[in-house]
Amino acid sequence: MKRTRLAAILLAVLLIALIPASAAFADAGDYSGGSDFGGSDYGGSSYSYSDDGYSYSRSSSSESSPGEVAAGFIILAVILILILVGRKKNGGASATRSVSGGGGTAVNRSTLSPIGAYQNLDPAFNIPAMEAKIANLYIQMQQCWQNRDISSLRPYMSNMIFEQWDRQLQSHRAAKRTNYVKNPTVLGLTLLGYRQEGGMDILYAEIRARIIDYTLDDNSGQLLSGSMTAEKFMTYEWELVRPSGQQTRAPGAMTTISCPHCGAPVNINQSAKCEYCGSVLTLANHDFVVNRVSAISQQTR
Repeated sequence: MKRTRLAAILLAVLLIALIPASAAFADAGDYSGGSDFGGSDYGGSSYSYSDDGYSYSRSSSSESSPGEVAAGFIILAVILILILVGRKKNGGASATRSVSGGGGTAVNRSTLSPIGAYQNLDPAFNIPAMEAKIANLYIQMQQCWQNRDISSLRPYMSNMIFEQWDRQLQSHRAAKRTNYVKNPTVLGLTLLGYRQEGGMDILYAEIRARIIDYTLDDNSGQLLSGSMTAEKFMTYEWELVRPSGQQTRAPGAMTTISCPHCGAPVNINQSAKCEYCGSVLTLANHDFVVNRVSAISQQTR
């Protein structure tokens, strides 16, 4: 069993090494890629920015180059190998996680309750305020990712996605490269609906954004992937969760919790770290946190 797992990991590393630099993933969480994607709803579309924000029009689709197709097969092989290894390690169980590099699976919207009905559960819930919160968090994520330090985002992310992103950033740091995300702009945001499951309230949001992203070698300044001028128009889907029964806090209200490691009181609104023992904390049991991110569409122009 151990030999099989080691062989799978070595094969994954080899396949990753074969991916050309242009196919490297980028932006916070490594969701944008070297090739555009989007499925039937977005494929072959060209995006434009207008006075009313975000819009797109249908145009002729372009064919993928052989290199892009090959990179796609390599990425798929790596993902399948890692999934198989993870299942063996966890006794056949696999955790839900986002798919980096695009091709994420969107939620079935017909299974969601209208977001307006959520106020029946939480009268203080405010749709515009939640949309503004998510939009601001998206911008913060891009800035922290570029700085290669997401510790300040810890209160707003579940353990699963925070640890995933932190591992990805560690690979950037180890390779001495920096992914720059310039001029991140939220062009549109829609709360799609909610559902309750397993004692959790789960909200879904669609974010439409524009970024310029590229990766440079820290030592030489060489461009490793991306473009310093091309704009990428991204569509993401966020899943946010909190325990059922929690209520929205009044604007400006402070949240003080006890550090689970040392018991000291921590004002979670001001810091993600306990000043007494240095533990990094989260709002997961007190407010909505980001639990999953999928990239649904990418169009470059």
